[in-house]
Amino acid sequence: MARATNMIGMLLGCVMLAVAVSASESVNKYQFQFFQHGGDSILVFKPESAQETNGYTGRGYIFDYKTTETYKPDSTATGFVGGMLIYTGANRGVETATIYFEDIGAKGGMFAGGEISLRALWKDYESRQEFSIVGGVGNFAGAYGKVVYTQVGSDLWLVQGEIFIDAHGQELQARKN
Repeated sequence: MARATNMIGMLLGCVMLAVAVSASESVNKYQFQFFQHGGDSILVFKPESAQETNGYTGRGYIFDYKTTETYKPDSTATGFVGGMLIYTGANRGVETATIYFEDIGAKGGMFAGGEISLRALWKDYESRQEFSIVGGVGNFAGAYGKVVYTQVGSDLWLVQGEIFIDAHGQELQARKN
């Protein structure tokens, strides 16, 4: 009896290992890079009184920034980044953003009209920021991964990302067609 139980356990372990290997092979990885040009953020709300705060906490901003292939503002547009930043303390806040892709890379390819959603803890005065990809729409349904912002000018950021889409995301994409 004990031997049969051990054999069943070993068999289940092999099945779980096979499923894990199969799942890791069905993950698609996409990379992108563009430059984000700064602009004005718009203050949309703030606390009535700054007495109880540090002057930042509770302020909320919205933004809509242009993105291009190179650092030159007049180079080919790659889309835009829009979102909201809510300060939760001095020089830091929670940011929610969406990257809207134009048809970058191969024409009509993966990025054409795609969108990914980001979340991060933004820290003012940091020259490198890391965002989590928390989903997407279109060809990026079920996406996850990370996006790294590196400041390369006073109002210019190099944006590099890795997007992963597993079998579940691929199933969501198939349903949209």
